[in-house]
This record gives sequence, C-alpha cells and structure tokens, in this order.
Amino acid sequence: MEFDESVNKVIGKIDKELGDKNARIKIIALLSEKEQLIRLSEDEIKTMFPPNGYIFEPGFFYNYKYNLDDFISFRVEENNRASIGQDKFKLRYGSPDLNSFGINAREINGFKKNDLATNLNSISLGDKTDGSFYGITDKYIVGKLRCKNGKVEPALHHRIQIWVLEDDNLIRVDGKYRLIKEPKGESIILDCMDEKQLFEWFRNLLKQIQPDYVDLLDKNRSWRTELPNLFSVTDKEKLEADKIRLKRIEEKFDLLELSRNDIKTLVDSSENLKVVFEKCLNNQKDEFKENYADELSQYKSEIEQQKKEIEAEIKRIQYNTTANLDHWVNLIK
Repeated sequence: MEFDESVNKVIGKIDKELGDKNARIKIIALLSEKEQLIRLSEDEIKTMFPPNGYIFEPGFFYNYKYNLDDFISFRVEENNRASIGQDKFKLRYGSPDLNSFGINAREINGFKKNDLATNLNSISLGDKTDGSFYGITDKYIVGKLRCKNGKVEPALHHRIQIWVLEDDNLIRVDGKYRLIKEPKGESIILDCMDEKQLFEWFRNLLKQIQPDYVDLLDKNRSWRTELPNLFSVTDKEKLEADKIRLKRIEEKFDLLELSRNDIKTLVDSSENLKVVFEKCLNNQKDEFKENYADELSQYKSEIEQQKKEIEAEIKRIQYNTTANLDHWVNLIK
C-alpha cells in the first residue's frame, strides 16, 4: 500500500536516545483516517520509511515527556535536510499530533489457573517497573494487574479477569507489548487472594452477620445461607469473585475435612478466634462427658432393674419349689 502523510498517522516505539536528547523512533504500523490500525510487514515499513524503517527527531526528549519503549502515534513530514542514508521522515513541524498509543501490557511467566482462583506470587516479570498493566501469556490476557516494588498484585479488589488472547488486539515489538483496545467479550473472573487474605476476608464477612462469628461457624452453620445476602448484586465482577471465595471457604472450613495445619493457621490468625475456638472445643468435651455420664447412669439403672427381676424370679422359683415339696410330703404322710 501507499503511505499518504497528509492522511495517515504513524505508530512507533521510542527505540533509542541518541546524542543530546535526540530520539530514534521505530515505525510499527499506520493509522487510517478513521483511526483504524493498518499492520505492515518489515519490508513495507522500510519501503515507506527509508532507509531502515525509523524516523529521527532532534531534541525529542526536551520537547516531549515520553520515555524509551513508549508507544506513540504521530504525524510526519519529509525531512528535506536529510542526507543520503539518513531517515527520510521526521515529526511534522508545529503539529505532530503526538499521543500515547495502546494500553500497557507485559509478558508474564508462571501464570497458573487453579479452577477459578490463581496465585499471583507464581508470576515472574521481565520488566519490573511499577505501574498497572495487562498480563500476556500464550493463551490469555490477564488483568488488570499492578507491579508494586517488584511484586505482582491485582490492580483492584483482589480479583482479576482473563480473556482468550486475540492476536488482532495485540502489538508485539522487540519483546514489548501493547493492547490496541481494552479487552472485551466473554471473560472469566478469578479470585487471587492468598490463604491469609482469604481467611481475613471470611472473618470480616462473619463479623457483619454476628459479632461472635466463629461460634456461628462452629455451631449454627447458618453462614452457608446468610453469607450470599451480603453480596452486592450491583457489581457483577465482585459478586462472581465472592462466589468463588465462598466456595473456597466452604471447602476450607468444613471441620471434618480441615487438616491440622489449616486449623492452626485459622486459630493462630486471631487471638479472639483462638479463645472462642478453645471454648467451643471445651463445650463439646463437656457435652460429650455429660452424654457419656447420662448413658452410663441409664446403663446402671437397666442393670439394677435386670438384677431385681432376676432376684424376683429366683425367689418365685424357690417359693414354688418349696410349696411343691411340702405338697408331696403331705401326700406321703
């Protein structure tokens, strides 16, 4: 295709800083008059922007607040002062119409989906610059995420979404990524609370139902039906994440299935929780003793009754035997 500098804008990546704040910008694609992306092959880029598919802009970093590897869209014009072998185009003088392009994205490694939850601690980044971004894997767009002090975390509310990756919505250049537009369409909500955050989230919900929340968990079990009433139906994403967390909690807090380590983690997480938990165990122990004592007393009573019945039967037999003997003695006489 032909490049019309009066119509088409250009998309480029700020590739290098040369000399005194000068920039060399690598051309990636074109934008049509209606702002539609037009992808180009390497050969097309070099043909349109000779000799190597770049533009050179003197004093760029003095005049504009952009950084290396930023993606930008802009207008160009021919550089009439360019010598043979130098970049043919430069930013349009006076009205470059310069803007950031695309949505920040980064390749992430180690991402794993465990049913409807994920552990973001398993993710590693090549670029650990602080800021928000969408994660890119070989299958998914993951987000929105945030890097803070080198650690990956959800950008909002301990939940993320994943979409099936569509190459049409992605630009890859020299290991750098940009989404052309926000991901849309069908997605999956993933809970990304770690175990400690999950317990804390659950306890906070129980406090809203009843102050003595652990006792409610251990005895009444009505939390299974009352918790859903706390969920906000106005926020679909939050509701889906809460459903996932509740399912995880139901699996974790079934006391018949809790491991010894799970119980220790739960009890040690709160001094108040430990007191209530021990109280509950003591109550159950006392109830067991009472039930056992009642059963033992009942058993003793049954034994005593049987003993009395046996003694009465013995007396009856003895009486009958004596009476019969007396009768035969009288007959003999």
